[in-house]
This record gives sequence, structure tokens and C-alpha cells, in this order.
Amino acid sequence: MPGVSDFWLREIGAMGEMGPDHGQGGTYVVLAPGVDAPDDLPDDFRTLVSTGVNIMFGFRTLDPDPARAEALVAAVRIYPYEPFAPDARLTGILERGAAAGELMAQANTFAKRFEQGSYWPDRAWEQAIVLDNSAQRGDGYDELLERASWFYEAVSFSEAMKSQTPGVGQAYLGSYTDAAGEWLDGGADYTLHVPADVPAKLFWSATVYDAATRCLIDNPQQRGDRGSRDTDLVTNDDGSVDLLFGPTAPASGESNWVQTIPGKHWFSYFRLYGPLESYFDRSWKLGDISRVASD
Repeated sequence: MPGVSDFWLREIGAMGEMGPDHGQGGTYVVLAPGVDAPDDLPDDFRTLVSTGVNIMFGFRTLDPDPARAEALVAAVRIYPYEPFAPDARLTGILERGAAAGELMAQANTFAKRFEQGSYWPDRAWEQAIVLDNSAQRGDGYDELLERASWFYEAVSFSEAMKSQTPGVGQAYLGSYTDAAGEWLDGGADYTLHVPADVPAKLFWSATVYDAATRCLIDNPQQRGDRGSRDTDLVTNDDGSVDLLFGPTAPASGESNWVQTIPGKHWFSYFRLYGPLESYFDRSWKLGDISRVASD
């Protein structure tokens, strides 16, 4: 599921399932502003016009083969272009600004105050992506706070990630508190009830992220998610699933468990790939992450 964004992570064009190739693959040429396509461009090449000279290309493969995934990661290199050596005064300014900005970003992300609210009125789950469109423009304004909220906790945005078309694209729900409205605590135990018939054409997953880094939780278990693609996932007789989160493995086993870390707060995304009609009309309702009472 690839796509191209500009420097502000505004989508230039989607590729793959939600793009013009509809998942069949193809060759794309990205053109700088004001640059025409070459006269000799093959007919089967598709063009995208960038809004600037800096672009970002990202993709997510749904192929579960770890060898292919590792090969892609190994091909990426990130390194500094030249040293940055600010003096003491500038260092102080940058450090104070970064600390204040971090607090502002945390509040704007984890305690969202946008109009959309909870996805279901009696649930803590929200639409994690608060941007309305790839241009990041509202009615008469730039979605600056919405942009800051999403890009503090994630990277890149495509309209396919907030699909409005049943059966294609993705849907992202985020939960930052438990059913009682308390921050999710890495030292406590929680459950999440996933009702049967999850409205996802392809698959669904529940993922745990470290609130401090917004990265997948780096736990001793070395596992950050559970979902419908897990062959060992235990399903209830009625087709529902109960997921478990906590610092120690439950007596029932590790199949439905994601390990959390004491002293670290966390949040969760529930993703639906190919969301179906009962997600959009909200007739299917996900349970809240609920804290287990301690003995």
C-alpha cells in the first residue's frame, strides 16, 4: 500500500489498492512543480505532480514473509549530511523550545479536543487520524493542530488510511485511556473484548505503542500486536476474541497477550484493513480496554 507525500506529509498520490493501478502494480514518474512529462514517456507509465522538490515515498507490505521484510529494511540508510554544532546560547533556546513543544504535542495528541470525539459515544476509542483530507485543509483554515496531533504519534497520511469506501483501504481507531478514562499503565493488567464478525475484509489487529516514543512497545516478549492473522489466536465459542495486556503472562497462556512494561504508559491502535459497512454505520462496536481489578 504505497504512496507519495510532500514535505508536509500531504498526499501527492496513492498507489496500490487505492491508487490508479488498483493493486495491480505499475511504474510511476513523480514530476517537480512546473515540469512536464517527457514526450517519450511510455503509455503505461503513470505521472504524479509534486507540490515541491522534497517528497516522501512510503509503503506498507501486507506480505507476512519476514525474510522479504528484513531485506527491505536492510536496504535503507539514514545518516547526517553535515555536523550541527550550536553554541551554548542556541543550545539552551533549542532545548527549552523542544521541552515546551513536547508537552504541547502530548496534550494535543493524547487528550484530543477535536469535534469528532469518540467513535462510539460510550467508548474511549477515537479516530486516530483527525485530518480530513490529503491537503490538510479544513473549511477556510489549515488543519495545523490536526496535523500536529497525527504526526506526533505517527508518520505519513493517505486518504486510503481513512477510507470511506467499504472493503478497501484502512480504518484506524486509537485508545489512549481505559474504560474509566485513566491513562493506560504498563504495570497494570487489561482486557479488550473484540466482538465476533469484525468488519474487516482482509484482517484486523490491535497494536500497543510506547507513549513516550510512539514506537511499537519494545518488550521482552518482542511482540507488539495481536490480530486475526495470528494462527494461534484463541477465539471464544461465539467467535469473539478477548485480548490481554499486562506485564506478566496470564495463566491462560500467551496466545492473546501483549506484554506491557511497568513504569511506561502506552496506547493502542485497532486497525481494520478493508473496513466493511458495519464499521461505517457503527452497528459493530468494539469493547473498551478495561483494567483488571487487582487481588
